[in-house]
Amino acid sequence: MGSPKPLLKVGGITFIQNILSSYATAGISQHIVLGKHSTEITSTIDLSSGKVLVNPDPSRGPLSSLLIALEQASTSDAFILHPVDHPLVSRKTIQSLVSGFERVPHCILIPEFRGRRGHPVLIPSKYYPELRQAPLSEGARWVVRANRASNHLVSVNDPGILLYCFRFSC
Repeated sequence: MGSPKPLLKVGGITFIQNILSSYATAGISQHIVLGKHSTEITSTIDLSSGKVLVNPDPSRGPLSSLLIALEQASTSDAFILHPVDHPLVSRKTIQSLVSGFERVPHCILIPEFRGRRGHPVLIPSKYYPELRQAPLSEGARWVVRANRASNHLVSVNDPGILLYCFRFSC
């Protein structure tokens, strides 16, 4: 790709800046977990809107990064897991997840657009122990699948929840 994923651009803005802007305007604090390109990313863009954390061994998989963030946010009521390769999620979708959490605070909230599930996913604190026990190879998906009865779909009008961006344009 020629660049770390967070630095790829969509609409002239890096993936990570686009995501962080949505959370900042929604008034949600951010924990940003970076991997092997952390120095390049932090020297290229301003990440001062959130708390930057570094995964010293990202080869262990996405769950290893999530666990680092979870330690920092362990007193929160929930967190939103937002992979950097989904930069087109709207602020309104993020706010819909938060509103959904206020209505069903013990459910895992998954956005749905036209019958398809996407990202980001809101996970309440009651699932933190299970996340800590999940197999690294399966990640948070393991907890979501193990608790299907507690999954709550949040209908959104946002195709961005489905768009997995891996090139310079989506």
